[in-house]
Amino acid sequence: MPRLPSVILFPDPKLRRRAETVPDAVFGTSGLREYCQLLANLLVAVEQADVLAGTQIDFEPSWCVLALQTSDKAVSVLLNPVIRDESGESVAFEKSASFACVPCLLSAPTKMTVEYRKVDGTRRKVECSRSGARAIFQGCESLKGKPIIDRMTAVAAHQLVQRFKEYLEERLAPALFLPDMSVVVPN
Repeated sequence: MPRLPSVILFPDPKLRRRAETVPDAVFGTSGLREYCQLLANLLVAVEQADVLAGTQIDFEPSWCVLALQTSDKAVSVLLNPVIRDESGESVAFEKSASFACVPCLLSAPTKMTVEYRKVDGTRRKVECSRSGARAIFQGCESLKGKPIIDRMTAVAAHQLVQRFKEYLEERLAPALFLPDMSVVVPN
């Protein structure tokens, strides 16, 4: 039975790879639909993330695809997304699947225009703001081989890595159950 792809966690060097543009000949194929469905399913499984890039999963090819989860839990897939315009800036907490959704404060645009293609090859252009702009910005940075840690100061990056390590240790450490070793002294 083949191994199912998983989310790549920091510090895996695969997070620094650049996504491959989805070729024109692949649009509309069952292979591309399956790839996008896999990415969408992984995003839903991560639960706390609102974006997952093709470069964040352990799967080849590493295509230029983003899966975005909306507030109503629907998932949209953007292929070959390109940010055409961005404006404003806000600092807010972001969560990245590659950092096990440990939150960190980051700056991102508050409004942007994005061009992308759908699975069938149809070209789209959308304007987004607030959390949508933040998620697409984060995803596009990941597609360029830039994990969120690259957008941080050295001190903030160190703090994130420490919180990430603590989270993993808590989550992955086996619980130790020792028998009651108290001694009852008879009267």
